[in-house]
Amino acid sequence: EAAQALIKRCYKSANTYLLAHGGTLYPDTEQTLNVLKNRYSLYIIGYCDEYLSAFLDYHDLRKYFDGFETHSRTGRTKAEMIRALMKRHHLTKAVYVADTDADRASADTVGIPFVYAAYGFGKVRGYSAKINSPSEIIAAADNLL
Repeated sequence: EAAQALIKRCYKSANTYLLAHGGTLYPDTEQTLNVLKNRYSLYIIGYCDEYLSAFLDYHDLRKYFDGFETHSRTGRTKAEMIRALMKRHHLTKAVYVADTDADRASADTVGIPFVYAAYGFGKVRGYSAKINSPSEIIAAADNLL
C-alpha cells in the first residue's frame, strides 16, 4: 500500500511538472506529426491518461491525434485498446509504433504490423519495420499501409 501511494504521488508530481514545463521533443516531431496527420488517422495507446494529456497539452500536440486509449482509463491491455480503437473508428489497416517487446506482442495479438522505435527504451525480438528517429515513421507507415 505504501508503494502504491508513493507511485501515485510520483505520477501526480510528474503530471504537474509536465503541465508547467513539458518535455524534450525529438527533432522534427511536430513536422512529422503534421505530415502523418495529412495522410493517416493517428491514435495513441498508453498507460497513464493524465501524463499523456499533460504532455500533449503542453506541446499543443493533441490536434494531431484522432483519439487515444489509456489503461488507467479503460483497464484494458494494449492489444484490447488497439482492437477497440480500430473497431470504434472502422479501421481495417493499422500499424503500431512502439519500443518494447510487450508492444510487439500486442501488435502480433491484433494482427497488425509493428514498427520498432529503436530510439526508445526497449529491445524487441521482431518487427515489420525499424526506425531510428521519429521522422522515419513517415516512410515506414507509407511502406506498411
